[in-house]
Amino acid sequence: MKQLLKNIKILLVCLITCVSLAPTVFANESESIDPFQLPKDLRLLNEQLEEQASYPYLTLDQDKTVIQDLNQAMSKYYEEELSDQEKSASQEDLLPENLEKILTLVNKESDLSQLNLAIDQVTMTVAGDEVKVPRLILPQSYHYCENLANNHDVRLINHALSVLGNRLVAIAYYNPSSEELVPLHLVCNTHSVYYNEALTQDDESIE
Repeated sequence: MKQLLKNIKILLVCLITCVSLAPTVFANESESIDPFQLPKDLRLLNEQLEEQASYPYLTLDQDKTVIQDLNQAMSKYYEEELSDQEKSASQEDLLPENLEKILTLVNKESDLSQLNLAIDQVTMTVAGDEVKVPRLILPQSYHYCENLANNHDVRLINHALSVLGNRLVAIAYYNPSSEELVPLHLVCNTHSVYYNEALTQDDESIE
């Protein structure tokens, strides 16, 4: 577990200093679209929700061209950088009991337990592969969570990978007022397919 945390810390430092290696997008709040009815051409990697999902599609820029370019860049990065083993692991079904194990681990830490983490799963299409992605969902802003639990995103990724192995995991922040779910990471132990730097620079808190 310590090694996983160390690897992710190194990964995130590399992402901050070399963000050109993986796609980054800044959210556009110009128009309002129902996040539960998001058109396919605005979805991250053709995201598909489970039936009766409690949380909406991930919300990104509302410019179709931006989303198309981003999806192409992420698919290219996935295809060229992830190993066959990482790709195969990300396509395996997620067991509900393993998602519960992650919650149990997180809630054993007093500061992380204050984040009210929820976990669901979606299907995404990346470079022709259907991948099963657990979404670690926080009902506050990045900065609000960081004030409660330092380095919270790295620690949550570490817990998830310690249970699920080296596969893609997403972290996103949910705004109950707008019903928007904005992603920060789509990452495995060794690679970041997506990193939303804008969230770490926004001072607005959702309480």
